[in-house]
Amino acid sequence: MTELTSWKKREIDQLRKEMDRVFKRFCADFGVPAFPAPSVGLTSLELQENESAVVLRARLVGIKPADLTISISGNTLTIQGTSQSESGSQDESHYKIEKQTQSFSRSLTLPAPVAPEEIRATCREQTLEIVMPKRTPDETYGVPLEID
Repeated sequence: MTELTSWKKREIDQLRKEMDRVFKRFCADFGVPAFPAPSVGLTSLELQENESAVVLRARLVGIKPADLTISISGNTLTIQGTSQSESGSQDESHYKIEKQTQSFSRSLTLPAPVAPEEIRATCREQTLEIVMPKRTPDETYGVPLEID
């Protein structure tokens, strides 16, 4: 039985290598990277909840903290951002300028109601942290019942 397992592993490994080669060649023929990295946005998203707050941590890629917009509506948190870059080249008779704008939007449903007026967002070393204190439950009021 060991020989059969070894044969399967060899064949699967060979098939995987062949598929990787075909995929890389296909992507190269069209001039695109085989595994493009995200150019702008959030990566490594982590959402934690404790008894007093909901905390979001995310890594920023290709965007400055000043270019972010963070909003909350109901129990949905939305993070949007736009990145702009400009490059130019010049030769004897031409001057070429390329401007590129990239944007992203990410919305998350929060696991608990939060107090929007108490939310704090900070960014240190390309890591965005949003601390959202939970909203205290609304007070309950008794309704007097008139009995005839």
